[in-house]
Amino acid sequence: MRHTKDERSLKILKEWVQECLNSDCRPLEIYTAVIDAVKENTKYHEICAAEGRTLVTMLTNNFSEVESHD
Repeated sequence: MRHTKDERSLKILKEWVQECLNSDCRPLEIYTAVIDAVKENTKYHEICAAEGRTLVTMLTNNFSEVESHD
């Protein structure tokens, strides 16, 4: 069973798509907005993962590895 937050997020997405379809937005604009949102989110998580890897390296005292990546 999905959590309430997940259900709410999907409901909001559905409403957003319906609103866009019922507006003057062109299909390509809707498509581009969705793709851009996914790309932005992916980039954010890639940055977070890289920072996390750097911290793990630092915490395991492999400072020479950290210095070579910066």
